Amino acid sequence: MYITYNYLNSCNIKEFEGIGSQYHKIITLYAVAKKNNIKYIHIPIPVGHNNDNDNKWNEKWDNFFNFKKLSNTDEIDIEEIEKEFLLDNINFDYILENKHKNKLYFYFNTFKIFDKNPDYYLENILDDMIDAYNENNNNRQLIYKKDKTNIAIHIRVFNDNDKICEDISSYISSDKKASIRYYYTCEMYEKIISKLKIIYPNSEFHIFSQEKYFDIKFKNLRNIKDVNIHFDDLDLFDTFHHLCKSDVLVMGLSSLSIVAALYNKNKIIYLPYSSPPYLKSWEVYKE
Repeated sequence: MYITYNYLNSCNIKEFEGIGSQYHKIITLYAVAKKNNIKYIHIPIPVGHNNDNDNKWNEKWDNFFNFKKLSNTDEIDIEEIEKEFLLDNINFDYILENKHKNKLYFYFNTFKIFDKNPDYYLENILDDMIDAYNENNNNRQLIYKKDKTNIAIHIRVFNDNDKICEDISSYISSDKKASIRYYYTCEMYEKIISKLKIIYPNSEFHIFSQEKYFDIKFKNLRNIKDVNIHFDDLDLFDTFHHLCKSDVLVMGLSSLSIVAALYNKNKIIYLPYSSPPYLKSWEVYKE
């Protein structure tokens, strides 16, 4: 019995989602499949937010995560195998009850199952995921200093892709009910940085974000001593890699941060978000 991520889902109707959102779904689906002895098939996906019109954008991301190394793709002929595309409202139990061993199921996401017990589903796959990732990324250069505790803070700001489904007013309001991904304020991040400076006196801070719309809420972060802000000096590939390899990662309110935290073996500080903290080792930040 085989399964793969169905990127032709309701979230990708208007335009394809970014890498964080899609690999968030892929990893959780892969984890649930492994626990249920379902073989995962890797099929390269189209990735949104290709703002520079890079014609190798999808190929680069596919190589970046190296998920094909984790899959059983070589066992089947994807063109010939029987396929079933399941709608978003189909329960995962449908697959378990049918158990058609020579069929490839295209499935959307397993958050309703996974989020109830993420540690259980992740316990046996993370090392393999990280090894596969490192195999293709170990040669990437880091800007971190080896004699410092490198603290990465990912701040999710409003961006032009968000205009498809929401208004900038939700970003400006900092109202959790309006949009949970934007409710953290500049003052909240200032408190986090102040606390971490005490805990890690020999540290260097790196904020990873996007410059457009940043100053609307977070301008004062530019004035904090020993804080480096990264906008355009790193591309998204290197930004993600730095989140993975930081000594301390303060997660942003986004799927990109969630995925990066799963690839980071060091200290993770989880800011309350719509998805629960996925590992017991993650420290939940309480204001």
